Amino acid sequence: MAADPRFHADAESCPVCGSPNLQEIRCKVICLNCRTILQSGADLDGGALQG
Repeated sequence: MAADPRFHADAESCPVCGSPNLQEIRCKVICLNCRTILQSGADLDGGALQG
């Protein structure tokens, strides 16, 4: 079975290219090496607002 390619908050490297250069910019976690968006605002705050 293949590894899950999705980003996990406790990950220390990019699951796409393996780079440790991750940064949170404007409510997104991106890899500075391959520019992959690993998490967006909805992922970071636990989901969409309910109401």
